Amino acid sequence: MKFLYSLLIIIIGESICNEKLDEFILEIEAVLKERKAQLTEQFYNKCSLIPTCPKSYLSCVQPIPPFECSEKYVRTECEKCYEIKGSKVGLKESVVSFTDQLSTPSASVKEMNCLLATMDEYFIDAMDKYPFGWQYVGTYTSLYRTFPGHYVCNFDPRHRPWYIAWSTGAKNIGIILNTASSMNEKRKDLIQLALVNKMISSLTLNDFFGVVTYSEGYKKVNNTLLRATSRVKGEYPSILSSIPINGKGDFIEAFQNIYTMFHDSINGDSIGALPKQNLILFIVDVIPKMDYTIKDVVSTIEELEKQYKLNATIITYVIGNDESIVHSVKEISCSRFGFTDLITSSDEISDKLLNFYLILSSGLVRTDVVWTEPYEDASGLGSMTSAVLPFYEEKNSHPNKLLG
Repeated sequence: MKFLYSLLIIIIGESICNEKLDEFILEIEAVLKERKAQLTEQFYNKCSLIPTCPKSYLSCVQPIPPFECSEKYVRTECEKCYEIKGSKVGLKESVVSFTDQLSTPSASVKEMNCLLATMDEYFIDAMDKYPFGWQYVGTYTSLYRTFPGHYVCNFDPRHRPWYIAWSTGAKNIGIILNTASSMNEKRKDLIQLALVNKMISSLTLNDFFGVVTYSEGYKKVNNTLLRATSRVKGEYPSILSSIPINGKGDFIEAFQNIYTMFHDSINGDSIGALPKQNLILFIVDVIPKMDYTIKDVVSTIEELEKQYKLNATIITYVIGNDESIVHSVKEISCSRFGFTDLITSSDEISDKLLNFYLILSSGLVRTDVVWTEPYEDASGLGSMTSAVLPFYEEKNSHPNKLLG
């Protein structure tokens, strides 16, 4: 709650007292919980609702009536709202976007679109009562419905930090990457960095992360897990790209370092404690020449688990085209309830990570509203925060299925 106070004071103004801030937080969270209950019931009764699908506006298609100029939102050159220096938005209808909008939408996208079209009355009502800048629903089908309506093209909410964080929950991620001499092909190096950077960028203020390498002379990028603030995440691409490539790889030492890093971080930071969910992302391109076997690596991990009681899940990504490496190292992930996957190009990274997030969210139910780190709104509304709550198919699905 300490973090939430400081976060909302930025948005509301420093003169607000704690008592009124508590009331404000609870009031906004009540709106989201009511909305979640409506959506849950709506999906339960979807068979009777879909035949009466209301009209929806695709945000990639121009023009999108009945947009109107609003001085609340920043002016854009192409929308010609010069007389009031505003932007054209749909104040009576939401709009939808989904990936690959030039193709025929799938049955699941069509169904989700119909079910969410009825949300407009709630959007409009809430906009009149609360200081909302935007209201939106992102779904597992990639469908994204946003109000007020505005131009959004091929936006995939499933890759946004607010969607990932509150479908998978707060987590600690330790990343083991290869900086040994085996990583001498520039293509592999770029894929690895793209994977790590995309993973780190998806984290939010509730997550912690750390990076170690398995090469000689450069072991830990950071000594303890770091909270994934915007500043820290922004610094990491240049830090990772500057790590030298040298020496031979050592899997066992890398896992010892990552477990030590988790253990040395148990007190969290000044804002709060570490989450309870622990993940290790293990990135491999070749099997280095080692004086031990993969079974020895697994035994070491088992010993580290007994020592530190981390209960970590290990996910292994193999970079390149050699499927035999997948079979060689999958025992490491299997020993810690994870999986092993092959990434042959940067184009595959988004889909591979999306599968990872879906696996993490399987069977989990998040009931608390979470507030994001402040950010600058792209449409000129200033410094903002988002309140986020996932909803599920609870009555027809066991375990509960994340809907959005």
